[in-house]
Amino acid sequence: MPLALRSLTISLVVALIACAGIRDNSQRFINQTSMSDSVFQATASADWKAAQQALSAQAINLSAGSFGVHDVPPDPRALTVQPIGITVRSVPDAPGTSRNYFLWFGYRLLLRLSGQ
Repeated sequence: MPLALRSLTISLVVALIACAGIRDNSQRFINQTSMSDSVFQATASADWKAAQQALSAQAINLSAGSFGVHDVPPDPRALTVQPIGITVRSVPDAPGTSRNYFLWFGYRLLLRLSGQ
């Protein structure tokens, strides 16, 4: 393979990899559901605040359903974590289950608090 073609190929691969992680982080929550944006933003903000309050005030069992207690103590830092560019997508529910956005937001807060 000629050097010019190899250089072009490598440059294109690097450019594609560099652009893959770019997304709009100017919004707190990115709506990819069928809800209207105003209703979605209000619901997501209220759920985020409720998750913040729960994580800052009560212990959370990270292994519910398994034997033993693996509680994480309340963390007041949860009140200071702000959502930035969190995408929420709607997916079909499995039969017999319901959506629980509150737990999802609590999980996202835990990830942010742990630095992941």
